[in-house]
Amino acid sequence: MKASYKSLTIFCSFAFAPVWAVCAVLLCSRLSDLWMFVIFAGFMFMPALASILTRCLCHVGFRDMYIRPRFRGNIGRYVLSWLWPIILTITGGLIFFLFFPSLFDTSFSLLLSQGVSEDMLPGVLISNAAAVLVGPLLNLVPAFGEELGWRGYLLPKLMTRMSARQATVVSGLIWGLWHAPMIALGHNYGFDYVGYPWTGIMLMVLFCVFFGVFLSWLTIRTGSVIPAALAHGGINAVAAAGLLFCRPGNSTLLGPTPVGIVGGIPVILAGIFFYISLQKAEQP
Repeated sequence: MKASYKSLTIFCSFAFAPVWAVCAVLLCSRLSDLWMFVIFAGFMFMPALASILTRCLCHVGFRDMYIRPRFRGNIGRYVLSWLWPIILTITGGLIFFLFFPSLFDTSFSLLLSQGVSEDMLPGVLISNAAAVLVGPLLNLVPAFGEELGWRGYLLPKLMTRMSARQATVVSGLIWGLWHAPMIALGHNYGFDYVGYPWTGIMLMVLFCVFFGVFLSWLTIRTGSVIPAALAHGGINAVAAAGLLFCRPGNSTLLGPTPVGIVGGIPVILAGIFFYISLQKAEQP
């Protein structure tokens, strides 16, 4: 049964309106980084809430929410969901520093410039390394808040109206645009870059489309949003790892994070690969 445009519009309204409204207020004020982190973390639950409210209002029901783990036959995909963000981030960072070797810094001057003393440095590095490995699990709950909406509701509803390939791209575009006011508030790219905030918004949309293909592939192949939530939580945990080795003052528009132009090259290539994989799966 095709999802109605009304239900899709209601879902997007519930997902977007609270986030954009709060961000509009925040643009007129300056909160501490800690408060911004807390608020942005809260935003991650809005797509899940939008899914629940839309199901209630449109009498869609709560079946087919893609919340069953479905481990059987999917262990390899769970492993992939855990490791793939790490691989993409490390590879993107290596490519970035190959392009810009002068920005590579093993003295960790960025951390030192942020008030971390040399005595504290080993502990900070160890905690960051541990976060890379356990980050997907630590970030599972907030990431699940997004994935229950984007891949657990929006993606399958779009797939009733278009092909899986088209649905992955459209859902990725919507997911990326949802971040627009957060990018305007300095998320991922800061404020001091060429074309602020439109360049940052464009790059975030690009990242969400290509990484969203991988998340959609996981959801479609496993029938669950749990692997997508693990991968989503993983990329959130490891994305900034390359900055530890980067000199202060570098614009993240280029990298080394996977949301940058150069640092994101592996994400784009992987997105194309998984898009083709979905294409082959649809061919008779």
